Amino acid sequence: MHRPIRRPKFSFNIPEDYLEGVDLYNRRHYAEALPKFRSACEQKPRYADLHYAMARCLVMLKDDQAALLELSEALQLNPSYVDCLLEVAFIMARLGDIGQARSYFAEAIRFFRYGASEENPTGDLQESCASHFEKGLQFCQQDNIEAANREFLRACNLKSEEVLNQYNDGVFAYGQGDLELARYLMECVLQADAHLLDAYHLLGQIHLSQGREKEAIEIYRKALSIRDDYPDFYAGLGEACLVSGKPEEALSYLEKAVSFNPRYSEAYFYLGRAYLGQNRLVEAKQAFENLLRHRPQDGLALLSLGEVLEGLGQSAEAYVAYERAAVCPESMELARRRLEELATEG
Repeated sequence: MHRPIRRPKFSFNIPEDYLEGVDLYNRRHYAEALPKFRSACEQKPRYADLHYAMARCLVMLKDDQAALLELSEALQLNPSYVDCLLEVAFIMARLGDIGQARSYFAEAIRFFRYGASEENPTGDLQESCASHFEKGLQFCQQDNIEAANREFLRACNLKSEEVLNQYNDGVFAYGQGDLELARYLMECVLQADAHLLDAYHLLGQIHLSQGREKEAIEIYRKALSIRDDYPDFYAGLGEACLVSGKPEEALSYLEKAVSFNPRYSEAYFYLGRAYLGQNRLVEAKQAFENLLRHRPQDGLALLSLGEVLEGLGQSAEAYVAYERAAVCPESMELARRRLEELATEG
């Protein structure tokens, strides 16, 4: 049962192999996509999306056992990853473990919102999806896997493939720097599907890139009215408030983002910058160190950590941070300049 995979919102720090794999997978070239996903997972083993994509590819190649291993990796990184929970439920059902299948599906269905309306409230939507899931379980018990997979597909509460293709086109346009086209496509996506959460975050980032902080804040607040436990929205609001000169508001949102996702590297970066702007150097140091624990070669974080360590009077440690930043492309020039200045000052 083919389910489209969305391109990542941002291609920064995402292996090119993964982007190529997503495109191959969405064109149903699963055998060609698999080595791309495997390479991406080896390059960035702590990205849940990469493990999920590889698992989906393995499922399409009828290797459920290998897919379970990848899904286990993804769920260790993000225990609330709905698509992973669903996939585990379906695999468990096909393997005959009905109890486990129901347990994973019950956890996933708690997050279903898409398709809900006044005429079709969330409870009715979840009940409908659960009904399809139970039919799928019955087919599994009858060893009719093809029919079971059809019911499981209906149980996923899927968005239309047309909307997802438009979303992927918008992500591609954003990656190519065509912000006007990307903004237009994301607005079209949200008109067609007001519950595609990643589209809100990308549209907010487009507004920020174009200097429209007020519009970005409005988008993120609207998104939070739909889903108030989504860390991307708090991180986006925090970034927008930081750029708008509202550091206290920024801190509250960014702290919320990392409370929902303790591995959220981008949120830690802006959190550290917000603490630094408030001269809260100890907290800033901790934020950048948390980021670097997950992305040890993040040049901008190393550069910022060096700045914080200087403020704390830890010159030797700052020098080491700048040396590490000096080999990262995004921070090389600034780090080398600061190292020269420190050598002169010393």
